[in-house]
Amino acid sequence: MTIPAGIPIGQRAGLSTGDIAAIRMLYPNTAITDPVPVSVSVISNPPGSSISVDNVEYVAPATFTWIPGSTHTLAANNTVANGERHTFTSWSNAGAQSQTFVAPDSSVGLKAEFGVAYSVNGKAGLGGTVYASPSSTDGFYPSGNVVTLNANPVSGYCFSNWTGLIAGTPNRVDLAVTKAYDLIANFQPGSIGLTASLLNPSAAGANYTIGVRATSGCTWGAYSMAPWVTITSGQSGSGSGTLTVSVAPNPTSAARSAAVSVGYKTFVVSQAGVR
Repeated sequence: MTIPAGIPIGQRAGLSTGDIAAIRMLYPNTAITDPVPVSVSVISNPPGSSISVDNVEYVAPATFTWIPGSTHTLAANNTVANGERHTFTSWSNAGAQSQTFVAPDSSVGLKAEFGVAYSVNGKAGLGGTVYASPSSTDGFYPSGNVVTLNANPVSGYCFSNWTGLIAGTPNRVDLAVTKAYDLIANFQPGSIGLTASLLNPSAAGANYTIGVRATSGCTWGAYSMAPWVTITSGQSGSGSGTLTVSVAPNPTSAARSAAVSVGYKTFVVSQAGVR
């Protein structure tokens, strides 16, 4: 008994190395069975995350051989490296991020779960700006999220290309965040124009061809802001070109409108309702 009561005194699961040595000295003819070491395997999701065991850092998976009843410090480390961030979420034994672990009587496995996020860094070269949607306060996005980058030129310039993405990628791009991105939007002197700024289809719907007049090297993409307006061809291009717009029938009596973006230019589709 301790004073006050309840103060832990070492481990009680088995004899320590010192205990065994003392017994052998006092009773040299007594047979003592050495404790059988156990294997403790620590894995992580994702693999390769950082853990610390007894204040030494390891990369999971890692396996340790311990005497049953021995105590060890075990921690899952939050890390940021090369645009990839691992943030601890849970241990398979429901322990705290940093915990005291007592080796059991038989081999066991532990798993540390981490949330993964990647940095998406979009910069603008001379002649424009870049913004991301949704925005991020620290530039990191959870793995699997989709981030839209928009490269918008200032007057007298047009978007040319992205450094860090394949050639021909338009000024607006949706990125599935499965790795870190470090991108630069490049601009050049030039302009983009459209042959129409307003379309007035009837309630029955219609197909339209829109001409794009662009300086050579100006790269653009076409995006509809409504599901009933579809870009059926010419979704992207460089220099002058055409795109085809399909407007679905309007099943209601109410008129409706939607915008279509081409590069940084916009035209409006204003459709009548059923009479």
